[in-house]
Amino acid sequence: MARTSHIAPRTGILLAFTCLLLLGLMPVISNGRPAGASALTFALIVSVWQLLFSLPLQIREWRSGERGLFRKDSPPMAARRLVAITLFTEVISAK
Repeated sequence: MARTSHIAPRTGILLAFTCLLLLGLMPVISNGRPAGASALTFALIVSVWQLLFSLPLQIREWRSGERGLFRKDSPPMAARRLVAITLFTEVISAK
């Protein structure tokens, strides 16, 4: 059961490049930690900052009905695959 998306491929490519740009900026942000500041506190502040900036988009998607894998008709195998890929990616980046 294929589901078509209302998002144009060009928009997806633009969003992917935006994510890559932000990922490229993360080391610059982490190197900007003030001297003497706790690394754990700085990581917490950056995490809260990311959460606050992602919430408006998340809320917009939920209100529009785009729930991705959280849809009621989402196949369980797709959710398992997503979890496996996420865990694998975390293991790779943990080194």
